[in-house]
Amino acid sequence: MVKKGMPNVFDMGEIDMIFGEKNLTIAYPNKTRDVYDVSTTQGGSMTLTKDNATYNVAVNELTNLKHTIAMGLATYGEGKPVPDSFSSAMHSNMSLSMTMWKCQDTGIVKKCSFNSTSD
Repeated sequence: MVKKGMPNVFDMGEIDMIFGEKNLTIAYPNKTRDVYDVSTTQGGSMTLTKDNATYNVAVNELTNLKHTIAMGLATYGEGKPVPDSFSSAMHSNMSLSMTMWKCQDTGIVKKCSFNSTSD
């Protein structure tokens, strides 16, 4: 959305990705949601399916982060092959790439939240 969009063309804000046992719910800042069936393929990738559309997604853990754990997800779109890696997709203008963040459990951080209204 950032690569292709113009300012004010897409909703700014956090996108929540909620993984269930066999599905992924993506909740957007404008309060809409998409639910995808999830299947894993081989290491480093997964397939998302919704309404007969299939998206092949590269999944890589991002490294060298001090206080967070992050996973990168990237796709070239419906019916396209899986990207070689999150990094290669990030360098393409034809990909949709997302990063999921989580605080590391270091014992120092008592409460971890990415919600802008939390303490």
